[in-house]
Amino acid sequence: MVPLVVLVWLGVVSASVIQISAKYPDDRLSKGDTLYLRGAGVAGLNWNKGIAMSHSGANVWTASVTASSQDVGTQLQVKVLINDATWMKGSNSMTTILASDFSFTFYPWFGNQGGSVYLLPNSVYSPQLQNSRQIALYIPPSYSENILKPQDNVLIMHDGNNLFTASLCSSCCPFGCWNIAPTLDQYIIGGYMQV
Repeated sequence: MVPLVVLVWLGVVSASVIQISAKYPDDRLSKGDTLYLRGAGVAGLNWNKGIAMSHSGANVWTASVTASSQDVGTQLQVKVLINDATWMKGSNSMTTILASDFSFTFYPWFGNQGGSVYLLPNSVYSPQLQNSRQIALYIPPSYSENILKPQDNVLIMHDGNNLFTASLCSSCCPFGCWNIAPTLDQYIIGGYMQV
């Protein structure tokens, strides 16, 4: 009788290292503050206790986490906290976990301030009406706190003066003002929109 030999190849379980960077202005932090990272149950992260990030240079904090082969293709969701206590506002920062090493960067903000509306008077001239109109510009709540963030999302709305406040549309809008700024603030701060 010839013995039966069975070879089992266990293989190497591949893992990917994820370099996570948070860019936040150093002058917004108090001396001794540290940023922490929490996340959604993959790559060793959880929502209950954060891992300390390293200050890697001016305005940059980094952390490395390792994802298992089972994590590949899933969403990694993270948030940054100041001193593992003060949560960043807005939506979770997300990326899809890849099979190889990779990095991603995001731009947290922590304040509860609302957005701002700026009026640019006489911005557009109408030759047909022979008058000028102003442009109202809404700046999201994160804009003035984290000035490092690139602004790549623009929403353009046209409807006369009734988009923002009653003071701008009291004479032109019989159906009232849309109050779009507080609505946007609610969705941005609450994490339903990422801007």
